[in-house]
Amino acid sequence: MVEKCDGLPLALVVIGSILSLKTKSIKEWKLFYDQLIWELHRNENLNHVGKILNLSYKYLPVYLKNCFLYCAMFPEDYLIHRKRLIRFCISEGFIEQGACSLEDIAEGYLGELVRRSMLHVVETNSFGRMKCLRMHDLVRELAIFQSAKESFSTIFDGNHRVIQEGLDSCRVSMLQCGKGIPSSIDPFRLRTFITCYRCMALSSWYSSIFSKSKYLAVLDLSYLPIEVVTDSVGELFNLRLLCLDGTNVKELPKSMTKLQNLQTLSLERTKLLNFPQGFSKLKKLRYLFALQLLDVTDNFFSSWEAVEPFKGLWNLNELQTLGAIKASELFVAKLGNLSQLRALSISDVRSKHCAQLCVSLSKMHQLSRLRISACNEDELLQLDDLTFPNPPQTLELYGRLSEGTLESPFFSSHGSQLLQMKLSWCQFVESPVTHLSKLSKLSELTLTQAYTGQQLDFHADWFLNLKRIHLRDLPHVNQIYIHEGALVSLEHLCISGLLELREVPVGVDFLKSLKETLLVRTLILQSICGRLSLIISHMCT
Repeated sequence: MVEKCDGLPLALVVIGSILSLKTKSIKEWKLFYDQLIWELHRNENLNHVGKILNLSYKYLPVYLKNCFLYCAMFPEDYLIHRKRLIRFCISEGFIEQGACSLEDIAEGYLGELVRRSMLHVVETNSFGRMKCLRMHDLVRELAIFQSAKESFSTIFDGNHRVIQEGLDSCRVSMLQCGKGIPSSIDPFRLRTFITCYRCMALSSWYSSIFSKSKYLAVLDLSYLPIEVVTDSVGELFNLRLLCLDGTNVKELPKSMTKLQNLQTLSLERTKLLNFPQGFSKLKKLRYLFALQLLDVTDNFFSSWEAVEPFKGLWNLNELQTLGAIKASELFVAKLGNLSQLRALSISDVRSKHCAQLCVSLSKMHQLSRLRISACNEDELLQLDDLTFPNPPQTLELYGRLSEGTLESPFFSSHGSQLLQMKLSWCQFVESPVTHLSKLSKLSELTLTQAYTGQQLDFHADWFLNLKRIHLRDLPHVNQIYIHEGALVSLEHLCISGLLELREVPVGVDFLKSLKETLLVRTLILQSICGRLSLIISHMCT
């Protein structure tokens, strides 16, 4: 079969992927071989790789084909984030309801496309879950060809050139729009409209989408210079996803409360601080993202600002992801009603909120990601009573913590389930790594302004599964010791803003798994350069 692929790696991988999903019987493999030979001789317009890829598409189950074709709507070599693609697929209605959540089923679909070599994983998170995906350019050509053939979508580049066009397509992707909006786009027929890059020309056209595209289901206007969302958006009764990330939107019209089918609303990096009254009517909301970015460097405690909670937010029982929301006594008390949440970011937390916050969080049995941020860097977060029915995988704490927090029942009994942890502005006097070393499954750790001491020690058998560590802005640390047998799985080491650290960590040569070391805003580089120049001068003499 190798010679039928002309020895081309992609063709071989695709065929191998198809065969790996078949039963190991001579009859079934012979049937596939006959189909392959027939496909190779049938279409003279395609090369061998194209014919093999075409066959692989035919072998895709029906439930995977829409998700596969959707990926062609992104630019070539585009990094497709898993979570974003999952939200799109759910909003498009591609995911069949089953025993698991829609999110888990959708992730399973993407996993199948990866196993079939129709997508490949570019980046995983520290605990092995796919994070970013990419479509091979030849596979994308197949997706574009099939998409046009099935009138799935229309894609425009920056010169009004149609990369592919489905004759009856109601999905449009604007990869670029250098010459403005193509006249062939009929807003009355739109069901999906996506922009992938900042496009100034769209800023004067988007309002016609709100007023004319009555059947729109998916609308992504990220990073357009939009300041106002018109009242007509409330007429988009079928809208299930609205993304306004990176826009200049400051407020939303009250008419948005009529969007009874809305599942995803994303307002990250906008200027929104409040939701209109009556927003709790959006009973089908699954994802609600909103925050105002104040400092892109993230060097300050107040680098971003959350939005105020709206009345009745705690009654949205389909909500899966919520953030970032400001704490209030009422919201913290009602938060336990959202027991189905999977991800939560709550900010502006005060000491007086903490006891009730711990009670509310104890009711959340599906929470996998939690971020708690204090109202300022001096406010004490009293989280010693933190407990969960099922411990989250990711925990981020921003603000002062008492010295005993890392010895509290949660960390001593359930902390071993944590995979990713961030501690910021905690201001520990004692080294936090002593207690964190007991978190046996931890794969990623970030410490930012978390320690006021001078020395960090990593002893043997500490952090055996840790793959990434980021030490950031620890102002007094001047020595780091890594003992043999510590951090044995570490692949990425980042040291940033440790201005008192002048030497490479002692024992770094013990890190046999280390793949990448990043040094930012430190004097270590000056020390290394000084040593190199001294060595070179000795060699010259």
